[in-house]
Amino acid sequence: MASFPPPRTPVRFGAFEVDLAAGEVRKNGLRVRLQDKSFQILALMLDQPGELITREQLRERLWPSGVFVDFEHGLNIAVNRLRQALGDAADNPRFIETVPRRGYRFIAPVRSELRERPEPAIVTDRSNETATATERLPGTSTSPSGSAIPEDTGWYHRFRRLPSAGRLTIWACLGLIMLAVTVATVVYWDRAPASALGFQERGWVLVAEFENDTSEALFSGTLEHALEEALRSSRFVNVVPRERVADALRLMKRPLDSKLDARLANEVCLRDGGIQAVITGRVAKLDKYWITVNIVNPAKGTTVGSKTVESSVANDAPEVIYRLSDWVRTSLGETGVSNEDRQQRLEKVTSRSLRAVQLYSRAMALGNQDEWAAAEQLLRQATEEDGDFASAYILLAHSMNNQGKPRSNWLPFAERAFQLSGATSDRERYFIRGSYFGFIDDAEQAISAYKTLVSLYPDDYWGVNNLAFSYDGLGWKDEAVPYYARRADLRPTSPEVNYDAARVLAGRGPGFDAARPYYRRASSLRSRGPFYVWMMPIELYPAWEHWFYDRPAAALEVIRNLERQLPNADPDSRQGLKHHAAFAYLTLGRLQDAERVCSTLLEPDAYAVDVRTLAWIAFARNDRDALRRAGKRLAATWPNSNSVILLLKAGLLDEARTMLAKLPAEIARFGFIYGDALLRGAEGELALTQGDRKTAIKLLQECVTRTERTPYSEFLIGSESLASALEAEGNLPGAALVLEQVMARRRASFGSQGAFWLPVPYRLMRVYERLGRQADADRLRAELKTLLSVADPDHQVVQAFRTSTR
Repeated sequence: MASFPPPRTPVRFGAFEVDLAAGEVRKNGLRVRLQDKSFQILALMLDQPGELITREQLRERLWPSGVFVDFEHGLNIAVNRLRQALGDAADNPRFIETVPRRGYRFIAPVRSELRERPEPAIVTDRSNETATATERLPGTSTSPSGSAIPEDTGWYHRFRRLPSAGRLTIWACLGLIMLAVTVATVVYWDRAPASALGFQERGWVLVAEFENDTSEALFSGTLEHALEEALRSSRFVNVVPRERVADALRLMKRPLDSKLDARLANEVCLRDGGIQAVITGRVAKLDKYWITVNIVNPAKGTTVGSKTVESSVANDAPEVIYRLSDWVRTSLGETGVSNEDRQQRLEKVTSRSLRAVQLYSRAMALGNQDEWAAAEQLLRQATEEDGDFASAYILLAHSMNNQGKPRSNWLPFAERAFQLSGATSDRERYFIRGSYFGFIDDAEQAISAYKTLVSLYPDDYWGVNNLAFSYDGLGWKDEAVPYYARRADLRPTSPEVNYDAARVLAGRGPGFDAARPYYRRASSLRSRGPFYVWMMPIELYPAWEHWFYDRPAAALEVIRNLERQLPNADPDSRQGLKHHAAFAYLTLGRLQDAERVCSTLLEPDAYAVDVRTLAWIAFARNDRDALRRAGKRLAATWPNSNSVILLLKAGLLDEARTMLAKLPAEIARFGFIYGDALLRGAEGELALTQGDRKTAIKLLQECVTRTERTPYSEFLIGSESLASALEAEGNLPGAALVLEQVMARRRASFGSQGAFWLPVPYRLMRVYERLGRQADADRLRAELKTLLSVADPDHQVVQAFRTSTR
């Protein structure tokens, strides 16, 4: 009997595959160039993995007797080239270990299977060949001569009597039919999950934590993160960010560090309402590792697709995960997913170290809980595990920056990430570059990187988020508006993010109609937490809208409702709510109400903003004594441009100059974006007080121009002062233009700015009268009459308005 030697399948180790017969080495499917001597060394080592290959053995194999060369030099060169091709190092070997003065040993796990080729049946007695064959056909008989005679069995007999050409045609047709059925079946099963889920392009999937049925902790929290990263290379499938998961967990009153198993992931999807699929998984170990991924319909809790892939060693997990990722993408309806594309993506995988990925994943979870110090420690370990882990370096820089550590401590990590970013995926690369340029205060470059990221992946949350904030940082407020809305769409269950969108859309976007869906969503979701002094609480949003549409009585009722809720507010929120209630009362000219709310805030260690609010109340009443008392107290607080202006209006020039001298250092210390503009405003107010109108006009113009799109009250205060200086100089058209620009920004002037609103329309009305624009003056008079209908009678604008109408 003839036989054939059993051929060997390619030998595999790490990401490499060696075809010994063809003399080829591939890494993730890509050909690795290797010289002949180096390949022979590798082949000899793979034939005896784990065993010592002596230098004498290598000499006999590479340079047989009769060949005279500098053996030592030639061997060293061949081994060094082999190590370079494998990315190995002699001092920290992963594949080839040097045994000093003796030789080398291949130390990595090697996978190789031997498949026996089926032995062909060799016919030695051809006299029985026909009989043997015909015995296998039903419906035949044998003639006395031994030949097979088909019986007349209907269709078969007729088929045999057809000409050979006709039989071939029929066989061809049957073959085509079977092929079509097979292809249709494969396509159906590949696309079945997409059909069952109704999945559409840019739909959302949530990756749950994998079940780890091995005894190896390395897989815990690792494979699901690797799958998320693999899926993020798709522009068809969107992976739910962990921030969005945290929003749902808060609504469910579940701890943010809850284990996101299959059951909880399903509940998150139902609470979120916009997630089409859950991806669950399991890793088990028998003779090999078996990694399974399931696609689950969260609405029904049923599995609509499942795939299992085997792996010989744990280090193959990244390649297996990418294969499973491609299956998920294809199953959900994405087309054009190819093996070639997978190989390119594998070349740019986040990290091939499972331990580094595990540490990085845990650090991200801690960061989402604002535990940045703990996250920093894990990220330092991740970068030690994998020195080329670009994403770990940039997140390490973010974690240290978020703790307020000096820039010199964390900027080198950002620089390292930037250096490595060229070898990462598009998604990682542009996020890293946007972060880096933001860190070095190059806002335009940061915007360019984030715009590219968002153009490639429109639903990347951090790309959208950072682009909005980068536009704001550069002062391009209008450009930021649509990204605040998109940011809220990407986190539909976050009350804070949706309210932020409502405020931006209402204040500097299309207006209240466009903002209303976000306000309603935020209002239905809100869970009260600490408020920052500068952010108007959601409870006052209706008052803002009423005020803008000239319904001051309705606005007043909203503010009173908020004040009635204050005793029941938690301590962390109560102070912020009181501040904003006081500012809202001031916007309506309700000085007594504002004073009552604000006075309850005053303690021996009161915030400067409390004292400033009382000072502005005194100024609005034209109460010089109360203003000076508040000013004296204000002089002892931290330097602030608004405080400087109040000290000037109180007639405390020396105190104002002293605080103004401290202001530049304070601005530099905290890095205020608009600090220089606010400083110019305070300097302009000082010049105006000293009678230097020309200098005042120049400085105030700079302040007003640069703060026009900001929430700073200096914009309204400076505009009114600038208009008064221009009017005093006889430039009535210039004064009117300045005030008209403020009136155009009315939507953005409620709350902390609204306290300074009423003097603006009153002054513009008087300027219109002096310019002879009586129709415009009458229109403003009617508006002011409505706005002042709920104001206190001792408000200076109310008194001036009544005097002007007599």
